[in-house]
Amino acid sequence: MTRNLYIPLEIVLQILETSIPPGEPNRIIDVATPEVQQLVTWTRVCRATYEPATRFLRQHCVHLDSIPRLQKFLRCLNYSKTVEAGSLPKTLPLSAVSSIYLGLNLEEIQSIRTSALVRDVFLELGSSVRRLIVDLPFRRIAMQHSIDAHIDQVFSRGLQALINLEEFVTLGGLPSLEFWRSELNVSRIWPKLRKVAGFSINLSDEGLWYNVALHRNIEHLVVTRPYLLRVQTWNIKQSIGSELWNPEFGGDSTYARPLKIVIVNHEFSSPIIDTENGHIHDSAGLLDVSSVEIPMHAKRVDYVCREWLIKTAKEDTIWGY
Repeated sequence: MTRNLYIPLEIVLQILETSIPPGEPNRIIDVATPEVQQLVTWTRVCRATYEPATRFLRQHCVHLDSIPRLQKFLRCLNYSKTVEAGSLPKTLPLSAVSSIYLGLNLEEIQSIRTSALVRDVFLELGSSVRRLIVDLPFRRIAMQHSIDAHIDQVFSRGLQALINLEEFVTLGGLPSLEFWRSELNVSRIWPKLRKVAGFSINLSDEGLWYNVALHRNIEHLVVTRPYLLRVQTWNIKQSIGSELWNPEFGGDSTYARPLKIVIVNHEFSSPIIDTENGHIHDSAGLLDVSSVEIPMHAKRVDYVCREWLIKTAKEDTIWGY
């Protein structure tokens, strides 16, 4: 007769710890990866492994990239309210999830029902969400078709529930997702927003600089694949330092604060940032404007830039540039 090998609990927990995927503190990982599926298995081993494995999954693996996942996640949120407190070991509540990746394909996102699902998830989580990555192909739809205004209204309702949002990465395409639009009152909707990143933004759009410069808490802006209309270059420090923060030109100096701005484009792009008189426009040295070049590995520059934005956002390395 063979005996079951006894392994001390301390050793079991050490094995679990080594199986946790490495990375930055706020990374978001697809739950379908083998490493994360192993953690899912750990939640079923015993009560002692349930807590750390479940906590990691809820902190780093809310990766909603299909309608079935959205539906299951919403059902789990609703079910978690009915589970008795003593039936499982205490861990991070599902309703306390703070990081979300939302990515759906072109066909899925054109449905009002899908938008309503997203809205309901955001409403359920509400104030717990701190980091949000929205990877939706709305821009591709908008270039070819008109988008139902009701879809934007539904999305807007959900986004407005995220009152404690601190980090926001978006491809845009819907008015409610484009923090650079002058019509969007970013300071009111997300008063605690600190870091924002967007894709394919017109640097000459004054709405972008108004929303970023006149927000008390935004400290880091990343613009990937920017463009300009009717001008060749743009002086960011002039737009902010000499205008929006300058009382002599109707600006408000009380908003002046350290602000890092990173302009990201492919390696063969032409320079579009005008750095002339930077010391005059930003005499206090509050504005840190820099550029990042992405190596080309595919023919479509928009694909390469979009891939970089989403990849670095999920890895939580985007704010290191």
